[in-house]
Amino acid sequence: MMGDGFAIEPTQGTITAPADGEIKTLADTKHAVMMTTSDGLELLLHLGLDTVELDGKPFDALIKIGDKVKAGTPLVTMDLEAIRAAGKKATVITVVTNMDKVANIEVNSTEIVTAMDTVAKITLS
Repeated sequence: MMGDGFAIEPTQGTITAPADGEIKTLADTKHAVMMTTSDGLELLLHLGLDTVELDGKPFDALIKIGDKVKAGTPLVTMDLEAIRAAGKKATVITVVTNMDKVANIEVNSTEIVTAMDTVAKITLS
């Protein structure tokens, strides 16, 4: 198990930073971004299911490793139509990969979220 987190079905193709932090990893295929928040949490954003097989074609990275970002900063654009046309799901998964720093994750279960909505509150241990 990688860690706890949540998934969102995007209706728009611009994926934004869930928190303030620094970009640590960007997959060559641009389907995954790892960032560390200013509190030291490690967040993995995985863009789509089995989209690594698309070799980066439906993605455009707007950031690079080492960039400092604020919550809401656009990170990657996804061509949702191309992903779905390839028979893949566009689900975006956000996972905390260093759960040893987390006491609790409370996920807001609203149906629709926008870039600046609070989706989860994380209490540090």
